[in-house]
Amino acid sequence: MRRTVFAVALILFSLLQPALFPGECCCYGKCTQTTACEFLPQPRSALLLDTCKREIALCGNDPSEGDVNNAGLVILFTNDLHSSADYPRLATLIKEETIRAEETGCAVVLLDAGDIAMGSLYQTLFSTHAIEYLTMSMIGYDAVALGNHDFDFGLESLEKMFECAEKRAGELHVPLSPLVVSNLSLSADRAKYPFLSNLNDTITLYKGSSNSAKGLKIGLFGLMGNHAFSTIVDNDSLILEKRSSAAARAVKSLKEAGAECIICLSHGGSMWAKGKKPDWSEPSNAPLRRKTEDGLLASEVDGIDVVISGHDHDTLHTPVIINGTIVASAGAMGRYLGKIQLAPDGSYSYTLIPVVKTIPQDSAILKWIERCRRDVNNHFILSCGLGIDDTIAHIGTGFDLNITPDGNLPLASHIARSYVKKTEKLLAGSAKNPISIVPYGIVRSSLGIGAVTVEDVYNVLSLGISDSGAPGYPLVVAWLYGRELYDICELNATVAWGMEDARLFFEGLKFRYDRSRPPFMRVIQVEANGEPVVKDSLYQVVTGLYTAKLMGMLRSSSFGILSVEPKDSSGRVIENLEEAILPCQEWLAFAEYIKENGLETPVEKCSIEYPTRLMSLLYALFGLSLIGLTVWRLLSRKP
Repeated sequence: MRRTVFAVALILFSLLQPALFPGECCCYGKCTQTTACEFLPQPRSALLLDTCKREIALCGNDPSEGDVNNAGLVILFTNDLHSSADYPRLATLIKEETIRAEETGCAVVLLDAGDIAMGSLYQTLFSTHAIEYLTMSMIGYDAVALGNHDFDFGLESLEKMFECAEKRAGELHVPLSPLVVSNLSLSADRAKYPFLSNLNDTITLYKGSSNSAKGLKIGLFGLMGNHAFSTIVDNDSLILEKRSSAAARAVKSLKEAGAECIICLSHGGSMWAKGKKPDWSEPSNAPLRRKTEDGLLASEVDGIDVVISGHDHDTLHTPVIINGTIVASAGAMGRYLGKIQLAPDGSYSYTLIPVVKTIPQDSAILKWIERCRRDVNNHFILSCGLGIDDTIAHIGTGFDLNITPDGNLPLASHIARSYVKKTEKLLAGSAKNPISIVPYGIVRSSLGIGAVTVEDVYNVLSLGISDSGAPGYPLVVAWLYGRELYDICELNATVAWGMEDARLFFEGLKFRYDRSRPPFMRVIQVEANGEPVVKDSLYQVVTGLYTAKLMGMLRSSSFGILSVEPKDSSGRVIENLEEAILPCQEWLAFAEYIKENGLETPVEKCSIEYPTRLMSLLYALFGLSLIGLTVWRLLSRKP
């Protein structure tokens, strides 16, 4: 009954949505339709201007000597570097842009919106060497936000990273970049985590001059996103304040402190709207930017001049202007350096500068990275017996991260197959035709044609670390009921069509579905190793530890309709997943698979769609009839 009521509600919502949520004006860069811009609220800061009203004017237009307030501000920014940036070239580009701006009399601020770690082999020394944080401090970042993946190793490892960074920064004579987060606090023992307990709520700094009479006072605050917070494995130890409340408080505090420009470093995102990723190249979808996490932030909170948006790796080549706030994003992995120039007459310019191979490498940062790489290689040899440059195999086919129109990702399917083969080897006689699950979100890098090294394979599955300190999350074997396998397949059939990160790939599991049926009721049949799944039977499943821990989130993300809990072979819920760990990391299982099998064998699709136009029509008619009945009842009521 609950599923039916929910399905009816979704149908009614989808039919009424255009009326309930009419289009809103959202300008991109320089708008040519002045009538549309009448609906856009005026910017609040003297530094900002609705670009629909004036031409862009760059910084440095006749500045008074020594007074940066008459020149303007240049904001250089990155987000989601994930241990993967070309730091030596990025450092050179930042220096060049800083010099260029200062020569025109502009103040310069360098910022990052979080997820500095998790994406390359450098993260394996996260808590013992603090490579990412120290590198960004050496480059000269003025402030850095925390992202969800910065918590992947747990609170204790993050605390150790801060402790290590402080110690090594003193040895290297490098001032640490301030970390800022305004809506995140500890529910755990604060005395146990002194660094995490004392993160900056807001920051004010003078840029251009330390003299308050000549310097421009910048106000900064950071926010963790709702979705980002939900993916932190041990977020029970953290408290997330409502973003709009924390932002309003921060803006008020910064204004009282005299900030002339207020910038938010938000790890929220500007790509996903209402749980879906719209086609942003389609102009009609522009108003949906207001429904993204950082779009809602700009809409709901007055006083923010710029939002640097992280988390979903959105590359905004043109900024989004909402409620007079510039929402900006530089994509991910340090492929671009973002640059916003704010002039005192209210105009601005915006560009993303590619970090390309033709840019010279900064010698100091290059020397530091080479030193770090040697330390990482030694760590891999000690923990895995492999050097990071060792060749695993040669492949004749490249694998990217683009999901095919039919919902397939060959690389993820090969990974799923590697889990099954490794489980069968490790468990021998106790392996019961295991099924494997690989979420799209854990596949972090592609593979190119030619030699495949240890570093290449690790970068594909680079999340996590084992209790022993070995790089990568370990495999986990558990049991699920057949009805839970149906629920898992419903994620693909219902949620994943609008949210790529929710898509799952399998080995040994295949399902048939009909997208014309109501949400969460679309799966028609599920097969395990070619046999129909029996809903009350237990099935052996292998996946990564991170994925297993997040299975409990399925209930909340599906409004309580879907539920999955890992169990042992007797059907008892596993309270501590450490009990179900196999002695092998995900990436090592994949490396062994590539070495033995290559990647040339084509993989089968794990899903088959049966579209039924008649059913779609019947559901639409049913929804319209419910609306008609409701209207008739309202009109027929006696006054």
